[in-house]
Amino acid sequence: METAVQGGGGLINMGLTCYGNAIMQNMRHISKLTWILEEGKYNTLFRADGKPTDERQKVQLVTQAFAKVVQFLWKCKKGQSVKPGEFWSNLIPAVRDTQYEQLAQKTFHDAHEFCQFLIETIHKSTIQDVDMRITYEAASSPKDILIQAALSEWKKYFAKEYSPLVHLFYGLFHFKTTCQGCKNVSHRWEPFNSLKAPVNVGEPTVDIIKSLRDDLLHEEVVEEYQCDACGPPRKQAKRSVSIWKLPLALIICAKRFTNESKKISVPAASVSLAPIDFAPFFSEESPEREGMVHYTLRGIVDHHGSMQGGHYTAQCRHLESDKWFMYDDEHVNSVEKPQFGPSTYMLFLERA
Repeated sequence: METAVQGGGGLINMGLTCYGNAIMQNMRHISKLTWILEEGKYNTLFRADGKPTDERQKVQLVTQAFAKVVQFLWKCKKGQSVKPGEFWSNLIPAVRDTQYEQLAQKTFHDAHEFCQFLIETIHKSTIQDVDMRITYEAASSPKDILIQAALSEWKKYFAKEYSPLVHLFYGLFHFKTTCQGCKNVSHRWEPFNSLKAPVNVGEPTVDIIKSLRDDLLHEEVVEEYQCDACGPPRKQAKRSVSIWKLPLALIICAKRFTNESKKISVPAASVSLAPIDFAPFFSEESPEREGMVHYTLRGIVDHHGSMQGGHYTAQCRHLESDKWFMYDDEHVNSVEKPQFGPSTYMLFLERA
């Protein structure tokens, strides 16, 4: 006899909103985010804002509605569902005149795009201007100089726009470019809130984690590179990218959709349910390479059908029972273990 588990609520489809339902189910199974969205936590940052702008009020209403959805879902018993009407009503004015304006249209949308919208919305609704101080001794080695430079870049991006979402969802890329003329190496850093793994046609299966690693660590040749160290003429250079910093919650998206509007349906190989070591993804100079770099799979977004339509579902690991459930809008079923295949689209992982 199946044991009823509280918190397994479904989400009613409001008309072509399965893409959003699948993301919201996965997001609420990230423990740190669920904690932030509890009453009395996220909204204290609203009050600290004083008199918010009209734009910020709009994103705060979306965050508040999403927090209510998450709170209701965790109170659901078996067979119960939540109707997220308030969330979708508040989304329409929030996306107006933004890069996500198309989400207001009642049509098929990409789940990864919606995920980015939701992360950025919660971030924008809770940002504060913080005094982000970086204290360190005088650099004694080239590695120390790089560490200081990376910290300064992190501060530049987030000191004026800090929120609880920064350490939860944002990581930092490390780009290295080596001039083939004078061998000078230049460095730059760039934040991200998700990673994309290639899916190559012709393979029997794709290992999403391995594909991501191979793509990230691949060294590319840059022609006509203008080197700041040795100057003209332009030369050839080699550029590589690696991870400098990973967030507490890591989102990986498989590149299943081509520029020709076709879906690549190569089956995904099973992803380990044991903690995964991401140390090989890190820059050799990063001090976080030897830190807490093991991540556990918390959920999956599946896309069924073609790029022009189809359907999204979610598979999530329950925060308390550790059991897996499949969420198909308002329909929720327990599963012995997650399923992987041609529909596997996004992975949600959390630091172990």
